[in-house]
Amino acid sequence: MKSNRLQMSDQLNLWNPKFSDASFALLDQKWNQGFCSPYSRLYYPIAGEAYLEWEGGRIQMKAGFMYLIPAGLPFRGNCPSHAEKFYFHINLMGSDGYDLCAGIHQILELPLQAGRLELLQQLREERAVGAVLKMKAAVQEDLAAFLQEAGIRAEKAEYSRPVRKTLSFIREHLSLQLSVRELAERVYLSEAGLSRLFQKELRKTPGQYIDEMLCFEAQRQLALTDRSIRTIAERLGFCDQFYFSRRFRQWVGKTPSQYRKEEKYNNVH
Repeated sequence: MKSNRLQMSDQLNLWNPKFSDASFALLDQKWNQGFCSPYSRLYYPIAGEAYLEWEGGRIQMKAGFMYLIPAGLPFRGNCPSHAEKFYFHINLMGSDGYDLCAGIHQILELPLQAGRLELLQQLREERAVGAVLKMKAAVQEDLAAFLQEAGIRAEKAEYSRPVRKTLSFIREHLSLQLSVRELAERVYLSEAGLSRLFQKELRKTPGQYIDEMLCFEAQRQLALTDRSIRTIAERLGFCDQFYFSRRFRQWVGKTPSQYRKEEKYNNVH
């Protein structure tokens, strides 16, 4: 029984959504541009006319429904005149550093529970801890419904000890300067041995994993902090801002300054 309780507590502590923003938004014709954020967006339309477009789909947001735009999914918002909505920006990160919702490759729509919008409106006016926890619980319940709809199971991946230790070290010391040799030495393996384990368990090399984590963290810092591009580049181990900008454009298709300008507007919607 003890081991089962520990296993359940591990699962409860593992999947803990992190909110980077949550508010009410009034949209107008300026809300007509592309998005690709390092967090998922949960939208609760209230009134008006607005559309979401992504490769292979287009949907009109309607009151009485809720919408999930997964982290990393390129999409476009369009508002012909005006609209109102609640929004939540969320990350649901696993122990491997990936957002669980990034496994969803389309925008999802589900009907709202009866009274959900009224509850969110009521709780938004309160500041008490109890009201905040109730709102968080409601949003987590809705997020769980989307994951179930998409067929995504929130299970902890079982990695070997060398891979677990390497993943943890990479996330804690994320830098372009990390080498496979250094990582392999820390877990007493050869470079080839560590690479074989990564290919087997993650289906990618350690270098590819570092690259993906650098891309995600660069997007996150550009979108959610006011650090200068030079500072972000230095924190991530780049020799200079210009090399960082070149690599970022290869990852995202935009310069860091372009990405930040768009996200600083988009992350309040």
